[in-house]
Amino acid sequence: MKKRASNGFALLMVLTVLAVLSVMVYEFQFNTQAKIDRSALTRDDVQANQIAHSAFNMMRALLHAQKTFVDPMQRQIGTNIQLWNLNVGPASIDFCRTELLRTLSSGGNINQILAEIGLGALTMPEEKKKDDRSPTRPPGAPSTTTRSGEAPKEKKPKSVGFLGLPFQARCTVTDEDRKFNLNKCCTIEESKAIVQHVLARLQGPEWEKYFQERDPDGQTTTREDLAAAIVDWMDTDTERIGGGYEESHYQSLRDSYKSKNAKFDSIKELHLVRGMSDKLMREVFEPDFTVYGAGRVNVTTASRDVVLTLIRAYAKDKFDRLLDPNNPTLEKAVNEYLRRRDPLFGGGIKGAQEFVDAFKTVIALDEAALLGAIDVQSRVFRIEVRVVEVVGDEPNTSEITRKKVTAILDNGPPGGKLLYWREE
Repeated sequence: MKKRASNGFALLMVLTVLAVLSVMVYEFQFNTQAKIDRSALTRDDVQANQIAHSAFNMMRALLHAQKTFVDPMQRQIGTNIQLWNLNVGPASIDFCRTELLRTLSSGGNINQILAEIGLGALTMPEEKKKDDRSPTRPPGAPSTTTRSGEAPKEKKPKSVGFLGLPFQARCTVTDEDRKFNLNKCCTIEESKAIVQHVLARLQGPEWEKYFQERDPDGQTTTREDLAAAIVDWMDTDTERIGGGYEESHYQSLRDSYKSKNAKFDSIKELHLVRGMSDKLMREVFEPDFTVYGAGRVNVTTASRDVVLTLIRAYAKDKFDRLLDPNNPTLEKAVNEYLRRRDPLFGGGIKGAQEFVDAFKTVIALDEAALLGAIDVQSRVFRIEVRVVEVVGDEPNTSEITRKKVTAILDNGPPGGKLLYWREE
């Protein structure tokens, strides 16, 4: 009886030890795997961060080369091609695209390079057909066909990043000078220009309903109120344009605050200005207005809405029927100008006077004031870099964003000056 009890106790001890060891082994394995996963995440983060910074510096170098070497040469030959905005095919060439860099560094042929920039392969003249009879397979050589008699489909490998790294870079460069600069304020002439641009941009029946609605505080805001409130937010006095105390609206709010009386730090700050809404921000101010830029609008890169706004703002007769958004004469003139300004296929625009000449035969313009508001060069740029991981096998691939960098660069000073930097 004692022997059986002893054997039972020993079995219980063995099972207890095994259970404890199993827990210890599981804990050790779990902790080890967690450390491996953390190390992999740290490694990926470091690689993505370095690729993002390298891509940004590459675009920074491209802008420096444009200013230092390309632009002086173009002034001598009378062209205006901007490498950062070079459109070949349906989209701009992404010079930091790692697939393109890999193709160039590995000595890729012309068809591979054209495919990477979105043009596709060259179509060569059809050569004389050769004898298409299958060559005799040497004895013992493996078959190159399946049982059905068809050649096996070649499986394309998974996309690999530049220099073997697992990530790809995607860059977008846009000039802030294609927009109206709200921070060019607040002399009398500059304030007048801001009001003029805002009113001209909001001209049109599509905005009429918005300015007839009441805001959450039960007040209505006219176009003139909104344009004046933007200037009042920046100027240093407390008097509202048109008369009155500029703080009265903000102090009447449930969560009251004061106007800044200084320039905007971000375009998002417009949300605090009286009469601003999400719809206006999304459809008007974020696409066509900025708080950066040299102050003049680059008419070689400006959007259609900005071009129309310039014509409306500097027309001598603000009630001219040609300013109707649906007027076919003005629409035709704008389309022709947008076609002509393409440097590769339309000849390009070499000077601001060419913009004035394109429209002065259609509508009477204040030419001197318009020439003072436009340019054909850009100085301040927004550089956006995305580092992505390409997953899946071609052609069924998708991209997962691992790192995103947004920067604003003033390309005027030597080497450029960083105005804004954000990493996500």
